[in-house]
Amino acid sequence: MEGRMRVTVFYAHKASAEYGLAGAATALIACLEPRLAKRLGPCTVAVAYGRDDYQHYFHGDWDQWAKEIPERRHAMTGKRLYDLFVCPDMTVGRATAGIIQACLAKGRSVFHFDTETLKLKKVTGCECVDDNDWAGGYQLITHQPKEAQ
Repeated sequence: MEGRMRVTVFYAHKASAEYGLAGAATALIACLEPRLAKRLGPCTVAVAYGRDDYQHYFHGDWDQWAKEIPERRHAMTGKRLYDLFVCPDMTVGRATAGIIQACLAKGRSVFHFDTETLKLKKVTGCECVDDNDWAGGYQLITHQPKEAQ
């Protein structure tokens, strides 16, 4: 693996998505590696689950945790921990919406990965559709916003 670039993907999954994460990650890697290799050269894709980041870095404040994810850095090297951000769900909860919005605000690349069709779509926004629904009140936007006329 010497000489291969490592690309780490933050996988923004639902908290309830314990089962099937490994299979989805394998499919995502199979989808991303050839695409990234065309752009970057030989590379290895690693998936970091949102659950694991939460277990290591959450300290009682959901909003602060979400805001720190796009710029999180390795303590020793200073390298960003996450190169890309991928969400498998079009409908997300408040915490995931916060992560997506923070990433987009920082100009980081966010994609929706359809685990059934194995297709990626660029995420351009995340909007609240029901602010009383903390578990699923937000919707990813995967199309370009229409120009103001």
